[in-house]
Amino acid sequence: MTMTGDTGITYRPRSLGFNPQTSLLQIPICGYLQQTWWVEVEGELEFTFPPGTYTVFFRLQLGRRLRQFGRRVCNTEQVPGWDIKPVQFQLWDSNGQFSASQCFLAAPGNWITYHAGDFSVPGHSSATTKVKFSMTRINCTHVKSGLCLDSVVIYPFLCSLNLFMVLT
Repeated sequence: MTMTGDTGITYRPRSLGFNPQTSLLQIPICGYLQQTWWVEVEGELEFTFPPGTYTVFFRLQLGRRLRQFGRRVCNTEQVPGWDIKPVQFQLWDSNGQFSASQCFLAAPGNWITYHAGDFSVPGHSSATTKVKFSMTRINCTHVKSGLCLDSVVIYPFLCSLNLFMVLT
């Protein structure tokens, strides 16, 4: 996964950790965006998925995670610019499927799972499927800051329905 800001610098996590409790592939530390004019987050995964339909989510939070007196808190004072234009999510796969959606980021201080799109793997396919996903927010008239990116997750569609109902 890569994260690019208006400086043109591409940030690539050097290591991914496997969390056995959740069975999710996660970046060990959240990416935090301090101040930028535009942001793009892109990722690519090639994997042999069992046949079925899958959903891709971005887990985001507006506000900076801190520890104060041993407790986890979130500073939501410096989160300007996210209420002016929506964030765009896109998803492509190697079967030619494309999905796009957009929404405003909401609820500063809370982790929200945003739906990026769905893709299907045919029942007769045993080949690997390449999935590309992105989150883009380009508006060079307002500075944005205070975005935390925890993870991008792929769930089977039926599991994602239950997850989405719990998170909303």
